Order: sequence, then C-alpha cells, then structure tokens
Amino acid sequence: MLSIQQHITLRISIIFIVTILLGTTVSFFSLRQIQLREYENALKSNLNLIEAQLPFSIHPETLHIFANQIKKSIHKRVTIIDEDGTVLAETDKEDISLMDNHRYRPEILEASKKDYGINLRYSDSTHEDFLYVAKLVNYNGQRLYLRLGMSTHEIRANFIRLWIKIGYILLALFLISTALAVWIHKKLQNEIKKLKNGLEAIANKEYKTHIQAGFAKEFVQIAQTVHQLSSKLAKRDKQKRKHTAKLRLLNKQRSDIIAAIGHEFKNPIASIIGYAQTLIEDKQMSEDIKDRFLNKIISNGQKIDMMVNRLSLATKLENGDLTPNITQFNLGELARECVETFKERYKDRKFIFQADKSIVNGDSTMIELVLINLIENAVKYSENSIYIEVANKECTIRDEGEGIPEEEIEKITKKFYRSNRHSWDNSMGLGLSLVSYILKLHESKLVIKSRLKEGSTFSFSL
Repeated sequence: MLSIQQHITLRISIIFIVTILLGTTVSFFSLRQIQLREYENALKSNLNLIEAQLPFSIHPETLHIFANQIKKSIHKRVTIIDEDGTVLAETDKEDISLMDNHRYRPEILEASKKDYGINLRYSDSTHEDFLYVAKLVNYNGQRLYLRLGMSTHEIRANFIRLWIKIGYILLALFLISTALAVWIHKKLQNEIKKLKNGLEAIANKEYKTHIQAGFAKEFVQIAQTVHQLSSKLAKRDKQKRKHTAKLRLLNKQRSDIIAAIGHEFKNPIASIIGYAQTLIEDKQMSEDIKDRFLNKIISNGQKIDMMVNRLSLATKLENGDLTPNITQFNLGELARECVETFKERYKDRKFIFQADKSIVNGDSTMIELVLINLIENAVKYSENSIYIEVANKECTIRDEGEGIPEEEIEKITKKFYRSNRHSWDNSMGLGLSLVSYILKLHESKLVIKSRLKEGSTFSFSL
C-alpha cells in the first residue's frame, strides 16, 4: 500500500507526463500550421520579387545562373518551369534532363487557375518534406511557372528550440510542484499523526485528550468528531464504572445475605435436629418433656417458614407480582393486636401503646406485616421501652436504642442492606425493604428520624 506522499507524487508525475504529451502534440501541429502560413506568405513575397528580376533571356543556361543567384540570396529551392511542364532551371538538381515533367504537379495545376499554387509533399529529389509555392508569370510573351520550395526541417528545428525553452519552464514547474507536494505531505503527515496519537490516547481511556488540528477544514471536522466520540465514550465509561460498582455492591450484599440466611437457618435447623434426636434416643422421656420438645420443633419450623415466606414476599413485591386488596379497617385496632402478640413473645420488654379510632383504606394483611416488621426492628435494636402510637391515621413506632447514623438512614430501607455496626445482626436485611415496598403500594412512605444514643422513630400514614 502506497503512502500519501507516494500517491501525490505518482499522480503529479502522471499529470505532468500527460500534460507534456498533449501539449507537445497540440503545440506541434498548431505551431506547424502557423509557421506554414508564415512561410507561404514569405514565399509568395519572394516570388513577386523574383518575377520583377527575371532576365531578358530565357535561355536555360541564363535561367540556371539566375536561379542559383536567387537561392544564394534567399536560401530557398528555386525552380523555373515552362508552360508545358518542362523544367527550365532547378537549383537542387544538376541534370534537369532527368527530372520528370511538372505539368501535373499539384502546385502547378493550382497556379494555372489561381494566383498561387501551394503544396506540401515529400520530394523524391531531395528526399525531404517540402513546402512548394508556384506562380504563373507572363514574361516577354511567354508563360512561365516560378516555384520556390523550402524544407520543413526548419519548422521542426524551430519547434524543438521552442520546446527546449518550454521544457525548462515545465521542469521548473515540476520541481515547484514536487516541493509543494512534499510540503503538503509533511502537513498531512503531521495532522494524521495528531489524529493517530489522539485516537491512541482515547483507546487508552485518556478521554480529556485534545487534538489541535488546523491545516485544513476537513481535519478540524474530523478532530471535532473525535472529541465528540471521546466525550460519549467518557460518559459511557463513567456509567459502566457506576454500573460495575453497583453490581459489586449488589454481589457483596447478596453474599452477605446468603451468609446471613445460612446462619439464621442454621440455629432453628440445629434445634429441630437436636430435639428430634433426643426424642428418638430417650425412650423413657416423660410426656410433658416430649410435648415441650415437639412444640420447640414446631416453633423452629414456623420460624424457618416465616423467613422463607418473607424472602418470597420481598421478591414478589419487588417484581410487582402482588396487588393490595384495599378495604376499610381500623388502623388503631390492628396495631393493638400486633402489640398484644409482641407482649406475649417478649414478656420482659415494655410496650407502651396508645391509639385512636383511625379508619383507613388499605390491605390490612400487608399493613399488619409493616407493623410487625417495625415493632420487631425496634425490639431488636433497643433494650428499653417501645412506644407505639396511632393518631389521625398516622402510626409511629419509637425506641430508645442507640440510633442510626445519618449516612445510613437512606440505605437501611434498601433490599439486603445490613448495618456492619452489629456483629450479632444475622437478619436478612429484608424487614425495612418490605415495609418500603408495601407502603409504596399504598401511596405512602416510611419516615425515619434518628439520633445517636437517643433512639429512632419510624412513622407512616394512610
């Protein structure tokens, strides 16, 4: 594959050679025609002068001497021909008796009808192309043909001399064109190098690279296009990094949740296996202890079932597979039932409850799950009293725990998010995520307020 300089040089050379060939051909024929016209006019003028100088005697010897004198003066071939075509005198032939009759020569025939006869042909006598001009004259009552001839060799010589001069001019133009082509090539090479370096930098993700193009408008447009491409690639790369970071975070969270699920499932499963093995191995066990062990097995099984259902529910809610069954119910009464359940489960904890009759529209089953998760969350992260209040269709759950850092408040409602501050926290990170999904279905929102060492407040309204 040729370089740009080679392409330019090759094309300039082809154009130069074609121009010379065409110019030579056209100028040769044009110059030849021009000079032929000039020589014809010159020969006509010479014939008029010769006619005025003809000798009184037309004796062949006298005419021969006269013809030679004329040739010495004008350096042209001189021929004097009788009316019947017999050559009376000829300067370029010693023995005129051997010459053919010229009566039917084209220039003689034309001169017999017009003022002058003109013909360009090859001469058998001199073996050259000759231009002949003949004139019929009346001299002392006798008709004679005066004919002058000149070789076209002079025309060729003049043409060659002219083209030598033109050749020097063309050579100078060629050298100038070559120098210009080399200069253009260097400029193009420099611009291409800039573009190449810019593209390599962009390929190496150096998106702030700027290409200084200015030799031609096209290069400026290419540079602008490359800058636009670089800007788009920078944005895509930024988006890709963000997406990759999100995927890494999600993978980490999922890894954490899988570990949490495994750990949280491990305890009830171990309990079920332990109680079942004891029942099998101890045949003398009393009925009371058997019932208590069986109840423990059922309780741990229900705990596993609840975790599975919670995980399944979170997935269905996120995928939009569940639609709330909207009915009217008493939010205060529903909250009271949930609090009573927690009082039975956590007899050592203090639950302070206050509610009015708030009739709301919503899915009571889903809202019950919201209340259970919020109360369970308060129990888990505090050791003091839990405050539950329902007023004006708004429910508030407050604890006196250690609180939530401000930077974590926006994160704790995300799926699988678990705070790293508690090494004992083996939850799956689904509770507040489920609450947010359910409230969103009810066109509501979970409001979280918290201060470190003072506690947290979770509230929502329907």
